[in-house]
Amino acid sequence: MLKRFYREAQAAGRLTHPKIVTIYDMGESDGPPYIAMEFLEGESLEELISRHEPVPIAQKLDIILQFCRGLGFAHKHNVVHRDVKPADIFIKSDGTVKVVDFGIVHIAATAMTHTGTW
Repeated sequence: MLKRFYREAQAAGRLTHPKIVTIYDMGESDGPPYIAMEFLEGESLEELISRHEPVPIAQKLDIILQFCRGLGFAHKHNVVHRDVKPADIFIKSDGTVKVVDFGIVHIAATAMTHTGTW
């Protein structure tokens, strides 16, 4: 399981794109593994939705477009998120969208992860 954690962290860490959260480091500290990543101020799409406030259509489309750019970049580099949900779409205070939580990824170029395996 630890081997998979590091493999997935490395896969996400090699993705350098303005629409994907930056991973700076990974390792272990007194036992549990960690991932050190970019600090983001703002809220997840899940939090935005839960407020039940109206969101202009232009803002909705902008969020979708930015998210698709980040996910598309990951796919071009053979990294598939596999667990996309509103909590994994982060909207920074300035409106920039970041794809986060590549905790469950599939690296298309390898056979180590298979659908349905943990």
